[in-house]
Amino acid sequence: MENRSQLAMALPGAAFVSAPLDVRLLGQPEGFDGKDKDWQTFVVKMRGYVCNALGLFTTQQLAEIENKTEPVALRDLDDRLQKIAGLLHYLLLMKLSGPPLTLLLRCEDSNGIEGWRQLVRSYDHAVPGASAGRLGAIL
Repeated sequence: MENRSQLAMALPGAAFVSAPLDVRLLGQPEGFDGKDKDWQTFVVKMRGYVCNALGLFTTQQLAEIENKTEPVALRDLDDRLQKIAGLLHYLLLMKLSGPPLTLLLRCEDSNGIEGWRQLVRSYDHAVPGASAGRLGAIL
């Protein structure tokens, strides 16, 4: 299990990188209900929204989260990353429905970082373990 200092090193400066865009004018990505045909559009738009519009992470930091093989626990995050995890959790609550929402709700409360990691592992065929994660959700 990774400890707090390892996570902080893996996600340096992850507190609000920058938000140069007016998200009120930009709008938000549409939701995702678990249909495979909609996943690629959803994940590309959400990555852009989270990284570029909201500035919560750099694209590299988000990729590191997505590729983690171990769960990311809130207790292993510093205060600013816990706040970001809460913001991401709220955003995902508003954007997910059906099986993806159930997956998020099974994660540690307000841990959007872990929720995002599990969502990508369950639906993104490019991430190792994605098929196994979806099979586990079905069973």
